[in-house]
Amino acid sequence: MYGYQRLYQVWKYDSGIYRGDQNNFWDSDYWLSFNMNLRTNISDESIFAKREPNKELFLQFASTGKNGGGLCSPQAPGCCILYYDTNHLAFVDTIPSAQNESEAVNILRTVGGEYFELDENHHIKQPWSNKVSTGNTRSEKMELESINPDKRWSGVYSSGSTTWPDAPSERWWGRAAYNYRQSVDAGQKHIVFGPHTLHPGDKLYYSMAEVVGYGARAGKAIEGGQTLTQWAKTPSWNRPVKFGNDVVTQHYLDDFGYPDYVNSKVVTVTDVTHKAFQAYLGVDSAGVKLPVWPEDNPNHGSYLIPVPVPAPVIDMRNTNDGLVKIIWNRSVEAFTHPRLMGALKKFYIYRSDAGMGPWTLKDSLHIGDVNADDLYEYLDTNQAYKNEMHLILKLISNR
Repeated sequence: MYGYQRLYQVWKYDSGIYRGDQNNFWDSDYWLSFNMNLRTNISDESIFAKREPNKELFLQFASTGKNGGGLCSPQAPGCCILYYDTNHLAFVDTIPSAQNESEAVNILRTVGGEYFELDENHHIKQPWSNKVSTGNTRSEKMELESINPDKRWSGVYSSGSTTWPDAPSERWWGRAAYNYRQSVDAGQKHIVFGPHTLHPGDKLYYSMAEVVGYGARAGKAIEGGQTLTQWAKTPSWNRPVKFGNDVVTQHYLDDFGYPDYVNSKVVTVTDVTHKAFQAYLGVDSAGVKLPVWPEDNPNHGSYLIPVPVPAPVIDMRNTNDGLVKIIWNRSVEAFTHPRLMGALKKFYIYRSDAGMGPWTLKDSLHIGDVNADDLYEYLDTNQAYKNEMHLILKLISNR
C-alpha cells in the first residue's frame, strides 16, 4: 500500500486517491515495483523536485543535510520478486467441452487463436496480472475489485505490444503487462501468480524483498511514472528546484550532494534490489545476471552475508546539573555468529539534532572502558543539549 494507511490505519481516500504526488515504476530487469514522490502537487511541472516548502528552510537543510536534506521524500520504496512457485501451476485445457467448462479458457487472451500465454506444459506464464492502481481507487472498489482473478486488467506483453529498450526479451511475451499509462496516484500495487492446483500437504513458496533507496538509478529504461510512451528513463534527483519563478538550483545533487545517511555505494532502490538478489543467490554482485528470472532461482535463499555486532540498548538520563548521561551494559561483547564481520573494538558516540542527521562524532570508548559498576558511561557536557534531542551509538568492528 506504499504507506497510504501508515499514519491513519484507516482508508482516507473514499473519493479516490487523486493526490498527484505518487508515481509508480516497473523495472522488468529486476521484477521491481517502486514509488517515487516526484511532485509537490498535481499541477507542478514534473521536471522540478519536491522540496521543503519554505525557501529559507530548504536552503538550510540542503546545505547542511539537516532533516535529510532539502528534498521531501526522496526515498523510493518498493518490492521485488526473488522467487515464485511454478511447481504447482494448474494445467489449463484449451479445448472446452461439456466436461471442461474452464473459466480460464474464457478469459485467456489470444492472438489468432494461439494461446501464447501458456508454456509448453499448459501452465499460464507468470505473473497472471501486474497492475498498479489508478487515482479512482477507493474503498468500495478495493473491496470488490482489488485483485479480481477473472480479469487480466492490463493484458500481456506480446510481439506487437512490446518494444524493449535494450535486448529484446521474447521470454516476457505472454506474461502480464504493466499498465504504465495509469502509474500516477499509485497507492496500490499487485502482482498475481497462479492459478495453482494444490493437494493436501502441498506448499507454495514465494520470496520477495522490501527495498528502499535514495531515488532510483537515473537514466535506466523502465516503465511508469505516468509517461505516454511505454519506456522512459528513470528520473534523477539531480533536478531543478524552484520557488515560484525563482529557480534556486538546476541540479540539486551537484550543488548540495547527498545527506550523510546515504553513506555507502549502495544508494538507489535499484542498487538495493541488486544487493537483495546477490544476498538471495549467494553470489557476488557480478553474479546477478539481468534480466533476472525468479522462476529459475532456488525456493530458499542463501543469505550468506556478513553479520555485524548488534547495537547495545542504551539508557539516557538527564543529570541534576543539566547534562546528559548515557549508559549501556556489556552484553553485546558476547555476541557471536559464524558470519561475524569482525571483532568488536570500540564504540563511537554520535550526536544529532534530528533523526535524519547530520551526525557529529563526539567521542569513543574502547572495549573494557567501563565504570565501577561494569557499565559503559558517557557524559555529554554541553548544557544546551536536551534529552529530547537524538543521541546514537555506533559500533565499529575490525574487518
